[in-house]
Amino acid sequence: MAAVHGHFVLFLRLALCAPLLRPEQPALDVEARALANTPYNNCNGASGSTVPQPAFHQLPTWSGSPEDFFEDYRQLHHIDAYIDHLHSTHPDVVTLKKIGTSTQGRIIRAIELTNEAGDIKPADKPCIVLMGGIHAREWISPATMVFLAQAVAGNNSNSVRKLLDHFVVTVMPSTNPDGYNYAWTTNRMWRKTRSNAVRCQNRPTDIAGVDPNRNWDYMWGVSKDDNYRRELQNPCTDVYAGPHAFSEPEVRAVADYMELRQNRSWSLSHLDNEGKILVGPGYVAAFIDYHAYAQMLLPPWSHRSGTPAAPDSDYQTGMTGAIVKAIKAASGRTFQAGADLFPSDPGTAPDWAYGRLGVRATMTVELEGSYYDPSGFCLPRTMIKDVGEEQFRALLALGDYLLEEGATPSSLIGSHARERWNELNESKARWNDFVPANTSTSMESNPASNVSVSRRAASSVLHYICLLCFLAGCV
Repeated sequence: MAAVHGHFVLFLRLALCAPLLRPEQPALDVEARALANTPYNNCNGASGSTVPQPAFHQLPTWSGSPEDFFEDYRQLHHIDAYIDHLHSTHPDVVTLKKIGTSTQGRIIRAIELTNEAGDIKPADKPCIVLMGGIHAREWISPATMVFLAQAVAGNNSNSVRKLLDHFVVTVMPSTNPDGYNYAWTTNRMWRKTRSNAVRCQNRPTDIAGVDPNRNWDYMWGVSKDDNYRRELQNPCTDVYAGPHAFSEPEVRAVADYMELRQNRSWSLSHLDNEGKILVGPGYVAAFIDYHAYAQMLLPPWSHRSGTPAAPDSDYQTGMTGAIVKAIKAASGRTFQAGADLFPSDPGTAPDWAYGRLGVRATMTVELEGSYYDPSGFCLPRTMIKDVGEEQFRALLALGDYLLEEGATPSSLIGSHARERWNELNESKARWNDFVPANTSTSMESNPASNVSVSRRAASSVLHYICLLCFLAGCV
């Protein structure tokens, strides 16, 4: 019986499907689902096979007109072309950045959206990071990311202006471009990266790849479940965590982007006279990782399926509650929220964002649909605009929550935690105790000691600088 239970739990993890007890949802019309699913977006019989379906290569064409971009799912080169169009159409709002390259050399792009609000530079605004497409087969995720980018860039409403006045919104549509391309050309159900040269018995002609959402450097590979830990270590499973944390350049690129902002903010932070932390500008205010499918909001902790300590847990509960409400108002669909809705998964992106960077407003968003079957990864193309509009309303709700409740990093954990300040203060105290107040006088009165004292002081300065760099995340 234990073995059966273990396999069932593993199935839940691999399928990323909804739990057994789900709220009632407005049903998608079954006939419309069948008609809307094009041959290249068909999950039936595709799982575990690298053999293309008969009509798999009847891929959709895009006219190049922005008006019909969201009528269907788009290949990577079409997504890139549309992003370039956004930039050329809205250069005052959109900045494009290359944040890294994939294993196979594809560019990983970030779309930064903001405006010039007074004297505040974009680098000094808090940043909302939206990541999509980390799992290759979850096509609704990149489609939703591009929809959000255009919804913000082309919208001059008061709500969007308020969002861009206060934040930089960074959208990363396809953070696993190699896997996404492979899901279009070869295996619709491919999940992982394309990095690893290991061959597998169940896929003898294919490389193994790594699950990029088990590859983050927080509780990487840690599991109390012996069976699941073996799955994480097995290159031939869908949840292979990689040879080491951050082994995947795609994951490292996203982490570097956020760490650069957080480390700069830390370096500009200080304590006031009462010992209160005054956070430096430009920190990461929120990090949302978009997946499919289940219609859920999953804040930390993923690695133990439980909430953090208060007050951060209360903050995250309030955040997910506000977003659930916004989604319900926009689409009529109910999203569940909670850290314990999925079995424990180590090495995930939101856990890293909270555990390492202290980003309180972080979570996984499991998009539509809610069905307990493999076709959930192949959401009908007719749902793209509906899901995108729903998540746009959720993004505005997130921005409002950050402005009302605060967006600064946690003081309990991560880059700006109180513990780091305590360590820094202790190191400063040791420095003051170590260097005599009359060092300069003693050197003048005893020239013979100048060399040894100078060497000692230089060594101490170097040691102190190294310690500061370590605490700031420079090394």
